[in-house]
Amino acid sequence: MSVETVTWVWFGAGVLLMALELLLPGLISVFLGLGAVTVAVGRWVGLVHGLGASLITWFVSSILLTLALRSVLTRFVPGARERQGTDEDVDAFGEVVDVTNTVTDGPGGRVRLHGTTWQARTAEGSIPAGSQARIVYRDNTAFIVEAVSPKEEPAS
Repeated sequence: MSVETVTWVWFGAGVLLMALELLLPGLISVFLGLGAVTVAVGRWVGLVHGLGASLITWFVSSILLTLALRSVLTRFVPGARERQGTDEDVDAFGEVVDVTNTVTDGPGGRVRLHGTTWQARTAEGSIPAGSQARIVYRDNTAFIVEAVSPKEEPAS
C-alpha cells in the first residue's frame, strides 16, 4: 500500500469513528476519530512516518484530546440521561408476601417475594407460616414485616 493510501485510510477511519459517535454516544469515539485525523494530517505534512509512529501518534493524541476536551464538550452535547431509582427495596416496601417459615423478632423467619425466599423478622410478635405479611422496611439482609389482617389479604 502506498504512503498516500495509508494516509487516506487514517483519514477515512477518523471520519468513520467520528460518525460512529451518532450511534455510540459518550464522546469517546469522536476523540478516537480526531486522533486518526491528526495522524492523517501529520502524515500529509510529513511529521509522521511509518506504522509505529502512526499508532503512537494516534494513541497519544486521542488520549490528550479526550482529557482536554471531553469535559468541555459534555456541557454543549448533553447525553440522554435518565435517572431512575436503583433501590429495589423501595419497590418491595408495602408489598404483601407469603410467610414460608414462622417469622418472629429473631432469626429463622422467611417470606417469599418475587419467587425467592428472604430472611424476615417482625418488630414484635410472630407470624405463622402459611399466612401473609406486609414488608415494612429492610434491616441489612432481613425484611422487617408486619402481619396482614385477613380482610387486607389480596384475593388470589
